[in-house]
Amino acid sequence: LRGDRWLHRRRELAQVDCPTPATSLQAGGMAIWLSTRNGLERSAPESLQRSPWARDWLVGMASTALTDACTFPLDTLKKNLQADGGSFPALARRLLLRGGWPRLYSGYGPRLAMQAVSGGLWNWVFVRGQELFSSQGWT
Repeated sequence: LRGDRWLHRRRELAQVDCPTPATSLQAGGMAIWLSTRNGLERSAPESLQRSPWARDWLVGMASTALTDACTFPLDTLKKNLQADGGSFPALARRLLLRGGWPRLYSGYGPRLAMQAVSGGLWNWVFVRGQELFSSQGWT
């Protein structure tokens, strides 16, 4: 797909020749979240094993927070690429030169809290849904 082009804000931009941040964000994020979630669920302390509702919430929060911390720089690059256009490698170099790694985590604090709470709720609902479907014989 090297020769393909897209129209963006009335100017043509060459398609990026490397994996895009959005693709890496989705594929990498799901792999990190699922492996972290499953590992934490299996290794949760006995006190949390007796309280599965709290365990599911905390496992979801921790898994989502770790995943978001790993993928947030890709999200920053993606948003800047959408706003500025151009090439992904050039944009990454420019952002790193202008502020280093901290530049890629600009504004991360509030997002971390929001994502963690959302991930905890999502995992809790997911596990409750699994339990409901299992009890009905749908799985």
